[in-house]
Amino acid sequence: MREIYERQHKRVYRLAMLYLQNVSDAEDAVQNIFIKYMEKEIAFKDESHEEAWFITVTRNYCKDQLRNFWKRKVDF
Repeated sequence: MREIYERQHKRVYRLAMLYLQNVSDAEDAVQNIFIKYMEKEIAFKDESHEEAWFITVTRNYCKDQLRNFWKRKVDF
């Protein structure tokens, strides 16, 4: 687990920052994505599978966060 965190946390953080444009939101994204990883107990085939999973999950998480933000703004 620790090795995967060391390999992937910077990539997840950078991608979250690109989408969310906010340090605290990007830090929350990293935390939530690694919680999701631990809950699912995924066994990756290789390092490229691991990288692709983290990129996809990060992108989807950030899009959901942005969609929820805009939905809250429009509902007011």
